[in-house]
Amino acid sequence: MSIRRFVAVLAILALSAGCSGRNNTTNPENEQWFCQSNELGDGWECVQDANLAQVPVPTRMPPEPEPEPVNLDDPLDLDALTGPLQRNPNLPAEPMAVPLPDASAPQTPAPGSQPTPAASASDPDSPPAAPDSQPGSVPPPPEMTDRAAPPAAPSSSQVPKHIALAYVTPEPTPILQLPADYYALQMLAMNSTEEIETYINDNDLKGMAGARIEDEGQIYYVLIVGIYETFARAQEASEALPPPLNDVEVWIRPLDSLQQAIIRADDLSGSTRY
Repeated sequence: MSIRRFVAVLAILALSAGCSGRNNTTNPENEQWFCQSNELGDGWECVQDANLAQVPVPTRMPPEPEPEPVNLDDPLDLDALTGPLQRNPNLPAEPMAVPLPDASAPQTPAPGSQPTPAASASDPDSPPAAPDSQPGSVPPPPEMTDRAAPPAAPSSSQVPKHIALAYVTPEPTPILQLPADYYALQMLAMNSTEEIETYINDNDLKGMAGARIEDEGQIYYVLIVGIYETFARAQEASEALPPPLNDVEVWIRPLDSLQQAIIRADDLSGSTRY
């Protein structure tokens, strides 16, 4: 309900109360009146009703007046809406001038702060002054150097396939202690350990193992490419050998057979060292 409508209701109530109060001086029981706006809204209709006079319930309200048109071209009068602006009595009447520091005057450092010596312009090798460490300050960017970052560890896609498929123990383990149902990729058969070591060093085959075996009463030294848990893995590794290993004949040998050949060589030589 708008303010004007509320005022009209109050006027109706006041008029009803006035009528009932005026008539109550002569006959308070029968001459009580209730008044409300007529249908056109330009007058009043009153009835003599004790109940309505005591509890007025109007059924018609005076029409709301049409709002006055607003001219948008007229400047807005703030004083008419909010009243004239009042100055805060706690503020000075005139703005205060804030004195600027004198650049020629020596500056006194704040208590507890340390002056930072500036780098000499004549010495290009002088390191720049380090900024003060303050809470919330942004750290300076890291120093750029010409040193290359350490190489990243090779991913599984960069590891040769015959190595990625091989069985790996947490610690170095003798061939005789590995499961007998595994398979080995064996190549070469030379007469001395020196020949095996020379072949490994000349072809940069670090990480490969050598074994001493017996075959038809003779001792040979063979190169073991890897140990594999299944025949299928060993065969897949043999087909993916890189040069120069792919130029040498490879034998997929059951590990049990290799272990027996190693034991026979140890018995023939009389020692497990070679």
